Amino acid sequence: MRALTVGGAPLVQFEKRFLRGTHRDAVWTLVSVSLISQDDEPTCFLYQIHDLTDQKNAAEHLAALSEQRIKLEISEQVMRTREDFFSRASHEMRTPLNAVLGFAQLLQLAQDDDSERTRHHADQIITAGKHLLEMVNDVLDIRRASSGELRLKLDAVPLGDAVRTVIEMLTPGAQGLGVSLSMQVPDVLQVQADPTRLRQVLFNVIGNGVKYNRSGGTVQVRAHADSLGIELIVSDTGLGLRPDQLDHIFQPFNRLGREHSSVEGVGLGLVITRNLLEKMGGSIHVESEPDVGTQVVMRFVTDA
Repeated sequence: MRALTVGGAPLVQFEKRFLRGTHRDAVWTLVSVSLISQDDEPTCFLYQIHDLTDQKNAAEHLAALSEQRIKLEISEQVMRTREDFFSRASHEMRTPLNAVLGFAQLLQLAQDDDSERTRHHADQIITAGKHLLEMVNDVLDIRRASSGELRLKLDAVPLGDAVRTVIEMLTPGAQGLGVSLSMQVPDVLQVQADPTRLRQVLFNVIGNGVKYNRSGGTVQVRAHADSLGIELIVSDTGLGLRPDQLDHIFQPFNRLGREHSSVEGVGLGLVITRNLLEKMGGSIHVESEPDVGTQVVMRFVTDA
């Protein structure tokens, strides 16, 4: 009324719900109010109420159809992604499997007593078999994580002890590559995590820093607490990555051009790492610069 009498508005409209009938069903309406004047003097207000029930029902129906269409499109995209993933997984598994079968056949056909050649063939079978087993385990971990079947037992875990254990495991290999490892993780820091999966995450990230480093390079692990939780940073002085490579760093089986190098791997480590961190309430972020190095930032929930 103030808008009509003082504000000079010719018409005011708004939506309003009314309750109708003994069942008091809600009815959506559009209310239009205008001021009636006679001889330039306002005499009364004219209220017009239009039933919008049919329009509202139609709009809700269209919204429901749109939501169903979006869900269907997402479901189809998930199916395509899953089919592509397992297609690539089966393709990647054929390489070590062919090696296992090929060298086993050579052992079957061997007629001489060349123990050195036999030992070499056996070593190739073992290497390919371990590679295949590791890949199968990684694929199963990803499937369990995506389907919600991965069960984690979260507990307060001393972060320093976990990092120290992983560094001790990686040190012999790092020394062979000429890479030094160091850590600055306060012993007081504790995170909410599954102890086994936490070591797997640390082994993947710190291990990448060692594998893709250079002779004389370093891998530094440091951590600190802040208002958001605990931040763990793994920095290396390795080959680094270009921006276009970083865009695909969490894509399964994508080794970002390293597949032709002598470094072993299948490109699933970081995918699993991100899944595990998210399951434990954490996150991961990667920054890198070619020929300078890479920095992986992981966040964990504290035990508090």
